[in-house]
Amino acid sequence: MDQKLQQERLDLVNKAMLNVFSEAETIININQLVKITKIDQQDIQAACYFMNVNGKGELATVLKEIKTQKSIYADCLESWKNCIIDSLENSDKIIISNNDFDKLWVYNYIYYDISNKEYGFNEKGFKTIMDKQQDIWNFEHPILEDLKLFLALFESLHTN
Repeated sequence: MDQKLQQERLDLVNKAMLNVFSEAETIININQLVKITKIDQQDIQAACYFMNVNGKGELATVLKEIKTQKSIYADCLESWKNCIIDSLENSDKIIISNNDFDKLWVYNYIYYDISNKEYGFNEKGFKTIMDKQQDIWNFEHPILEDLKLFLALFESLHTN
């Protein structure tokens, strides 16, 4: 969702879908399947979900929220960010967005707080960390309930 409202994002998705599929139904809310077209006598459906925490952010924001381990290195970034804000005469000059900051936080959490630089922070290193230390995220966190409902939409399609 970044810093946009859910309705703004839904409007963007609906506009794009109508550009491609002229008969697409409008997605009114997340966790809703809608028909977008018919191919070979089968309805093709779509749904939409936006990763966020309290209406703001993206996947990195969610990961920051569901972390389970101490995050000393990552949490100290907040002081760095405040130092930059305090040092600038004009806050419009800040070059790091909230989303970029959350991504930087996740990077520091995984690379410094979790792996202690044991693994490189690349695709292979990330996969190794995620395979070996799945407990660094709380997948039962309440913030994930809407995502679980969204994913259940597709499970119900498979069982019908």
